Amino acid sequence: MKLKKILVRAKKSAGWATLLSLILFIQVSAQEIDGREASLVARDNVALETAVDPNEYVIGPGDEILVGLWGGVNQLLPVAVTPEGTVLIPSVGEARVGGLTLTDAKKEVRAAIAKRYPTIEASVTLTKIREVKVKVSGAVNSPGVYSLPAYSRTSEAIAKAGGLAPSASKRNIELVRQTGEKKPADLLRFERTGEGRANPRVVEGDRIVVPYRSTPWGEILVAGEVNAGGVFEPRLDDSLKILIAIASGLTAGADSAKVERVWKREGKTEREIVDLRTLNPHDIAVRPEEQIFVRSLPGLAPKAFVSVKGEVAFPGYYDIEEGKTKLSEVIARAGGFTPRAILSSAYILRGGYFDPLFEIGDNVNPALIEKMNKEDLNFYLEKSRWKGAVVACDFVGLFERKGPDKDVPLYSWDEINVPRTSGSVYVLGRVARPGLLSFRGDDRLGDYIRRSGGYSAGADRGKVKILKSVSGGWIKGSSGSRVDAGDVVLVPRRETHFWSTFRDAMAVAGNAAALFFVVREATR
Repeated sequence: MKLKKILVRAKKSAGWATLLSLILFIQVSAQEIDGREASLVARDNVALETAVDPNEYVIGPGDEILVGLWGGVNQLLPVAVTPEGTVLIPSVGEARVGGLTLTDAKKEVRAAIAKRYPTIEASVTLTKIREVKVKVSGAVNSPGVYSLPAYSRTSEAIAKAGGLAPSASKRNIELVRQTGEKKPADLLRFERTGEGRANPRVVEGDRIVVPYRSTPWGEILVAGEVNAGGVFEPRLDDSLKILIAIASGLTAGADSAKVERVWKREGKTEREIVDLRTLNPHDIAVRPEEQIFVRSLPGLAPKAFVSVKGEVAFPGYYDIEEGKTKLSEVIARAGGFTPRAILSSAYILRGGYFDPLFEIGDNVNPALIEKMNKEDLNFYLEKSRWKGAVVACDFVGLFERKGPDKDVPLYSWDEINVPRTSGSVYVLGRVARPGLLSFRGDDRLGDYIRRSGGYSAGADRGKVKILKSVSGGWIKGSSGSRVDAGDVVLVPRRETHFWSTFRDAMAVAGNAAALFFVVREATR
């Protein structure tokens, strides 16, 4: 209505020309305001996992907010948080917001505006998230100070630092505020449960300390009727509820009235049956090295399990249907292989007692047996008796060449081992530059010889051997032979007829000299 009266007055006082100019001015002004507001709201397009929680986000220097004034004065005022933690609002003054949550900061700004304009309504909107610097130290690949958006989590800062080192702890990470406050970070718990408190958000000046896992000592086993059982690194504040959650919860066939805890005290094994229906599992502390077994409901067959170790995304225990679940299914559930996995060295051990005299034909790769001499065979059998039977399985053919015929069924307590690539091939013997060479998947034996500077004088090119990292056995090598990471290439010295004759002559001479001295001493 007010705009209509203004236009009528303008028409009467100044005519159509002035009226047209006024309309154009209003349209242009409205477009500028709309465009300005849009650009202010979307000026920083930071990727966020979720909308900012105003009760969680803490305002700091570098944040930008948009103050809207509505009523007697209509304005959009973009203001930035100063290094001192304040905002300067035109025609209003200063408001201190640094260190406050977004919710409290909005209250502070509105209170400052109300003192100057009691009848005006005010809106406060966060339009830009600041960058913060965080120090990451300990068991990460690239320790240092990194910049990242203030609403980021601890795991994102660790990713900036190159990720966790191979022997890093995943459950005992610590985030230290400038005030000295310490917040625990349990990344495994966050991955399995999505609990935000297990992966706290960072602010400026935070230090993230990633410890090394000291030893496998203390690991806790969670098995039975859970969705993703396994052996887990312990934390001092572990409880039964936390560990079952990390194991992805109970299955539909779990008997929650019969959860067995097993631990050792002074060398003696102690057991306890816990009824989760009547107890609060969060209040039950779990000791390091404890074993937790969730039993099946009466009438249900107990689950069969396999373990997956080494270079997969989620090592641990996985339930299977014996003789039906295939290797490829379990690897998929374990998140697939890491970039460091060496499939040519991966293997499966069949659990339980292994009698080589009766089961060798069924469980051990016959191709390896046929090439072994007596000593190697004895060693292989002793090794098999000690660690279980090696199941014949071509990981490369199954996963890299996509050969479904290479898939194998699994049985209870099978152990799938995926070792880490050494990334190197060792070439020694009669080459120009013996030593370690970086592994290249497409290179053959001849390529590694060339990269070592070629054969040197006296090399026996027809007797080159490769010590395989998988089997520990020697094979004869040719130029096109495949070489895997961790293999050793040996180029022996060629024995000429001259050197063979010379060696024999020297041996005879040595024996004659020894006999001469013995005779001389005896006849003195």
